[in-house]
Amino acid sequence: MFRDLVNQMDDQVFPALGDPAMHKGETILGMFDAPWLEPDFGRQQTALRSPVFVVRDAVAAAIAPGDTLDLQIPGTDAGLYTVTKLEPDGTGLITLVLRRAK
Repeated sequence: MFRDLVNQMDDQVFPALGDPAMHKGETILGMFDAPWLEPDFGRQQTALRSPVFVVRDAVAAAIAPGDTLDLQIPGTDAGLYTVTKLEPDGTGLITLVLRRAK
């Protein structure tokens, strides 16, 4: 019952708020995030980013590590990314861990 309610909510949220990306010629919707990580190595600070794209289970079923996503979003984060890992969270969503493609 709860999972059905969450699916109904996702049916409304992803089309309204999702970020588009191209995967194998098809548009998929997800939620892009690229938080800054600033670990300290000795006294030197680094400026690392950890980009991710969160999608629904049904979308993730067609995605594998090594696939590329072309994020169709405004700004400097747009462009090609390689999927390095898929991380299910147990709620019907999968986090795609990304790396900027060269």
